[in-house]
Amino acid sequence: MWQYWVYIVRNQEGILSIRFSSEVRSFQSDLMGKREEILYLRPFLIPFDALAHKHLLDDLSEETIQRFIRKNKEETNAYIRNILLPQTTL
Repeated sequence: MWQYWVYIVRNQEGILSIRFSSEVRSFQSDLMGKREEILYLRPFLIPFDALAHKHLLDDLSEETIQRFIRKNKEETNAYIRNILLPQTTL
């Protein structure tokens, strides 16, 4: 199971924020409450990998981040669906 997450959100003013979390609930509340729109979401098993990815994103220009978000949209939507509608076993 994924334990660490890097995600990009856009607030109501349109400002992007790149975040790291080890708590799935931290961004689940953003998804459910619609306070911020999650544009990118990626899970990691190793915290070092997640933090390295976050720092890489932090160093990119906003234009590059926007392209990155568009490129990974389908994968992000799949992760979001799996979080909101977890698979159940019979």
